[in-house]
Amino acid sequence: MNATLRQQAVELLMGSLLFESLPESAVNKAIALARYASFEPGEAIMREGEPIRALGMIVRGSAEVRKSPKGANVLMSVLTPGSLMGAVGLFSKDATAATQVRAATKTEAIFIESEDLAQLMRADFSLVENYVRYLAERIRFLTGRIESIGAATAADKLFNFLALNSSAGQYRLKTSFTALSQALSISRASLYRALDSLEAESRIRREGKTIRLRRGADI
Repeated sequence: MNATLRQQAVELLMGSLLFESLPESAVNKAIALARYASFEPGEAIMREGEPIRALGMIVRGSAEVRKSPKGANVLMSVLTPGSLMGAVGLFSKDATAATQVRAATKTEAIFIESEDLAQLMRADFSLVENYVRYLAERIRFLTGRIESIGAATAADKLFNFLALNSSAGQYRLKTSFTALSQALSISRASLYRALDSLEAESRIRREGKTIRLRRGADI
């Protein structure tokens, strides 16, 4: 890992919920323990059912998280620089990946082994507190995804998804509308109707591939 990439990894890790408020010296120690890997487009970063042994973070590029229920191939989310992988099951006995992660573009990532992360936690309890907070956020996100899947209408399902995956009130589409419709388990036609409906109700505003959520709109 060259100096430029290393500095980028340090800045991304410091900006993550997991290492929030920790001193840069602790982050540098984590980077020193991390292993680096690069992946070509389409190459597996994590495979569904494989044991989880390390915490991963995307440093450059992007990756798709997919689930394969009953032979399907459903897009769950898109990972970008700073996104973490494998944190939820990292300390669970015999934990395996519930989804597959594949590079969407040329992707570079770092991985911190569970034993090394535990060592860092023993050195600074703030990392333990941040890890608990991270798990709580993931529970909230996954609960929202369940509610989104069970929403009464396609428009409600779409709005729930946008609200859960937005940043600063906006969602940037990083993949195709076909992939988004698959993630929501609705047809592409239903997705377009849902977008038109939400915009007509002034709950969203579309600007190219950016979707802005109206402040105060009900989830």
